[in-house]
Amino acid sequence: VRYTALYFDDLHYDFTDTIRVTDSAYLYFKSTLGPENKVGVFTSSGETTLNFTDDKDKLHQALLAIKPHVPSAGQPKSCPQLSDFQAMMLLYGGDPLPLRIALDDMNACSAPGGLEDPPTSSLPVATLRRMTDSINVRARQVIAESEVQSGKTLDGLDRLITQVSTLPDPRAIIVASPGFLAGSQARQVDLLARRATRLHVIISALDTTGLIRQLSMPAPTQNRMLDEEREAIVAAKNQMMADRASMAADVLQDLSTMTGGNFIGNKDDLESGFKAAIPLPPVYYVLGYTPTDSSENGRFHSVRIEVVRHGLMGVQAPSGYYAPGTEQEIARSSVRDRHSSSRQK
Repeated sequence: VRYTALYFDDLHYDFTDTIRVTDSAYLYFKSTLGPENKVGVFTSSGETTLNFTDDKDKLHQALLAIKPHVPSAGQPKSCPQLSDFQAMMLLYGGDPLPLRIALDDMNACSAPGGLEDPPTSSLPVATLRRMTDSINVRARQVIAESEVQSGKTLDGLDRLITQVSTLPDPRAIIVASPGFLAGSQARQVDLLARRATRLHVIISALDTTGLIRQLSMPAPTQNRMLDEEREAIVAAKNQMMADRASMAADVLQDLSTMTGGNFIGNKDDLESGFKAAIPLPPVYYVLGYTPTDSSENGRFHSVRIEVVRHGLMGVQAPSGYYAPGTEQEIARSSVRDRHSSSRQK
């Protein structure tokens, strides 16, 4: 009997995500269930659980019970609205662009209704300073809220690894998640994947985000300076969305590559995504090593694995690992080191 645990990261789903993911899961797995293929449903919120079964109706009811936990687009938003990635870049990235975007958004959303917001660059210095202080306070709140949700997702996966490890082979976990920023918990992801590997639990991951849609350029106005600033801001926001998607996928890639599973990303067809996440290697070997650098500074160290002689064998390896360190050191390294051109070896 093959046991497949479906782990739905509902703490990071909005309403649309929930419908897309659960419908796609049912469309694929309803035709695969049988006496030799049992599926269990588990969620990061812990609100929905279905023990391993081959009953289609039970699977359907469990999937229908999964609810979103991210506010919908129709709910009121803070001013300015900061993403978790933008908040981390503000506090740890050392790049002035996220602050410029936040100042522009705050200027726009705080302008009186019906009035055209002036170019941010024309605001008084004292006003910009007050806005910057307010944005930094909000950034800390966003990061704290984000890490609470991410911590719950990782804790739930940790418990599921323990449960699945008691089952006979073949067994696997499929994590269906839009990804999230590990931040100060990046080293915890490393340790979690290592524990799964020691317990011979293979984790595959399906990035449910799909393809990233870019923002369109704003309509021109009679103010040339304002038009130029707005176009630059939109271009920066598009780049920031792409960077955020890449960093959010790090957790999913690490969990799959470190345990011998499959990582599926950049796919809108989630039904075929679940299908691609299913295959398990018939035979695999686990190799490890002990780093010689014992510095406890939270830095990310990249790892490169090369196969001297190619054959019928593939190699999966993490892009690197995090040294022990403080939460701030690890969070800063997850932003600056891992995605920089000059990584620490």
